[in-house]
This record gives sequence, structure tokens and C-alpha cells, in this order.
Amino acid sequence: MGPKFAIAFSGTEIQETVEFVSRIKKNIEDITVVLEDKKSKNKIEVKPITNFVLGTYYKGTGIEEVTKKLEEYLDNCDKKESEINCI
Repeated sequence: MGPKFAIAFSGTEIQETVEFVSRIKKNIEDITVVLEDKKSKNKIEVKPITNFVLGTYYKGTGIEEVTKKLEEYLDNCDKKESEINCI
């Protein structure tokens, strides 16, 4: 699995967060990387895919518990999944 990043939002509604993450996802996935093989002069174009999982927690819940649950989800999902999931 590729790199994982955590972003914590406080005081936002889940729909606002989904809209924000949707914009980030679109901007990332609009990137095209062109790789050129110098020997064969072939060009390969690749585009990233991203998979986001969002969760909520309540005062008194350990942040470590929440991030562990999110990380487990990402580790166990299909490597080709490209979604925004709320758990």
C-alpha cells in the first residue's frame, strides 16, 4: 500500500468534509505523469488513484483507536479502490 496521510477536522459537518476531500481527490487524480524510457523512447502516462476513508469520533474516544480503524480499512480494501468512504 502506498503512503497514508491523516487530516483531522474539528467542528465541521461530515458533508463539508466530504466536499473538501472530493475537491482534493479530483485535483490529485487530474495529474498526469509522463515517464519516458530513454532506450526505447516509449512514453508511458500514468495517473494516480486515491482512496479516502473518513470517520467521526466523539469526545473521550482515543484518536489512536480511530486512526487504527481507518488504517485497517485502507489496508484491507481492494488496491484498485478509488472512493471516499465514511465509516
